[in-house]
Amino acid sequence: MDAAACDDLADALEQALGVAVTTAEAPFEDYVGGQTGTGCQMTASGTGLDFEDLGVVSDALRGMFEARGWQADIEYEAAGPTGEAGGYRKDNMLCLWMAEWKPSEDANCPPDQPISACKLSPEQKLYTITVNCAQGAAAAPTPQAELQPIRIQFEPGATSAKVEGKLAPQEIKHYVLRAMAGQEMTVNLSATTASGAAGGAILAIWGADGTVLISDHAEATTWKGPLPSTQDYYIAVICTPQESASYTLEVVIPPAKEGDRFSDPFAYCAAVGTIDAPDARYVGPEVPDAIVKALRKKLEISDDAPKEWVVKGTVWRCMDGKVWACFIGANIPCKAKANTSRTPTSEMIDFCKEQPNADVIPASVTGRETVYEWRCQDGAPKIVKQVFTPDARGFIADFWYEISPGGGS
Repeated sequence: MDAAACDDLADALEQALGVAVTTAEAPFEDYVGGQTGTGCQMTASGTGLDFEDLGVVSDALRGMFEARGWQADIEYEAAGPTGEAGGYRKDNMLCLWMAEWKPSEDANCPPDQPISACKLSPEQKLYTITVNCAQGAAAAPTPQAELQPIRIQFEPGATSAKVEGKLAPQEIKHYVLRAMAGQEMTVNLSATTASGAAGGAILAIWGADGTVLISDHAEATTWKGPLPSTQDYYIAVICTPQESASYTLEVVIPPAKEGDRFSDPFAYCAAVGTIDAPDARYVGPEVPDAIVKALRKKLEISDDAPKEWVVKGTVWRCMDGKVWACFIGANIPCKAKANTSRTPTSEMIDFCKEQPNADVIPASVTGRETVYEWRCQDGAPKIVKQVFTPDARGFIADFWYEISPGGGS
């Protein structure tokens, strides 16, 4: 990767993470492809005061790459309690990233207990993020058709989804979906070979953290069980015979129960479907950092604006299983639903009596929730035109933004 491309990516990384990033030439090792070379290494660090948790860091990294047209290579995905890693490709370039944390020396974590048992203040969680990129021989591309998973989306209100496809002999297709800890997932695969025989494909399922739910060694076509954690889950459909096969893959996840609890807003919305404001089932931060960062980007809010100010003005809800957010402004009533009434209020009537031919009736008189532009004509309120559109829940759609785990829409 040339210096200009390295500097450009470093600037993007600094913006995504919100901390300073340094660059340096460093050895590069493609630990999947087995090649070595020299790369451009970007490094950032911080504490729990800078980063809400490891998931927020990894989401920011993924969002940065994907917004710039890079493709994830799941062969490099790895995760554990104190770190995550991954790889992204673009043209003949490969970037390997790692985000990890460790306790500070004064934390005195018991050596005979898991790290999760150590009680740490935000200042005692020390984060290090590295991104190492190379191009040419050290980053020889691999077939993306096999490696890039297809995300399974549930229709609004649905508890299951089906996908159909065809496999060449020995071909593997990957799918991914996000689900939450404790949900029960059922996966069914039915397949038929080109000669008409039943079968011809098997399943493998694992989590983004590396937890294997069922391996291909089981030669299974169905799996059912509770999910161990909130994360992305990958499903591989593997063609087993020496002939092609057609298949149907079905994934079933029942809706959340009233007693379920979520700290991840994306898993929460995926589970509850549609709700106008988070209820007691959501137990995470009132305004999650992932939503704040995404809204900053969408609204182009200056980096100089205090985070607390952005948090205070942010409202979010769930619609059709997705996270939607709005930023409250002087004339942006995020919490109120649209007023579609075409009947003038008494305040409008009084205003037009005083200003019978006013070109505009101000929002302070009409109410900020109206979807119409009003004026006075011969002493009476009149609608000029409709300026806003309500969404399916009755909120003004123009003010709300869909937020994805990667920070895009």
